[in-house]
Amino acid sequence: QHTYSWSENERANMCFAGYGTNVKADFMIYPATSDSRRTIEFDLDCAVVDTHTLDGAGFLLNSAVDNNILNGYALYYQWTSATAANAQLRQITNYNTMANAATAASNETLPGTVMSGQSKSVSLPSGTKLRIRVVLERDKVTVTQRTYTGNTMGPEVVLFDKVSLPIQAKNGNGFGPIVGYKSHGCQSMTYFQYGDL
Repeated sequence: QHTYSWSENERANMCFAGYGTNVKADFMIYPATSDSRRTIEFDLDCAVVDTHTLDGAGFLLNSAVDNNILNGYALYYQWTSATAANAQLRQITNYNTMANAATAASNETLPGTVMSGQSKSVSLPSGTKLRIRVVLERDKVTVTQRTYTGNTMGPEVVLFDKVSLPIQAKNGNGFGPIVGYKSHGCQSMTYFQYGDL
């Protein structure tokens, strides 16, 4: 009920709509059977980010859900202010998606913990547009980003370079978008859009 997708100028877009006041995390997962190299790219437009209700957004990596239990990894941009975020690689272990979806503590909407040394501060002032590229392999990931204006792309910045994602028995090869929301005391709602996904 809180996600929808559409095509615009032959480009796929996906939107995650937020909640009135509740802390929740929404995600979709593609349970890939192959562990071959996969490349994921999408646009992030900071002009439409409302940090009042949005905790952050990113992508599940080498993940699986079994009996509502999520295991794997995630790339996550967690906003620290209206103009900055921490880009993180997180490990997710035995996260009960049904039990935690509506009951997680404030600002702890995303499952998992930040992997040691895998958090980078990123400037994201309003109006900034990023092209994020994830190269996901069986046991490692590389993440780069480029700022752009119109059709002009800036230089590629490497956030994470072939970071090890140790293979776990419960993890899979699945991937997909994930968005987390904060608790708050009003009816203001935010949304997060994955552009040209």
